[in-house]
Amino acid sequence: MKMKKPHQLLATDCIDGLFRYERTHPIAVAILAWLIESINRDYPEALHGTELGIVNGRFVGNGYPAMGIHYEDMNNPRDIGPLIEATVEKLVRERPISDLIEFLARSNTDWTEAARSIVES
Repeated sequence: MKMKKPHQLLATDCIDGLFRYERTHPIAVAILAWLIESINRDYPEALHGTELGIVNGRFVGNGYPAMGIHYEDMNNPRDIGPLIEATVEKLVRERPISDLIEFLARSNTDWTEAARSIVES
């Protein structure tokens, strides 16, 4: 889940409100994990040569969980950031909440601990 490789930070404007407050970081991490699983499952061909993960989006001040993309060939990456960002927007708008609930129900992840681990890295 947590990516430690060099990465490109992706904008996920539709859920940015969850990143502003530490109390909502566990929810943000859970949603990001669900989005990454959905994208990996539904769009494997678009992800060839890349890896999606959850990263510390620290820019200035406190960190926050964010989605990142690692390119296997960092010297010649094809920028799929805009495609992934558009896909995230589409999934959040069009996927039923029952998909997220199912994902959370089958997960054994402690989302509070996962968020803490990401933000403190």
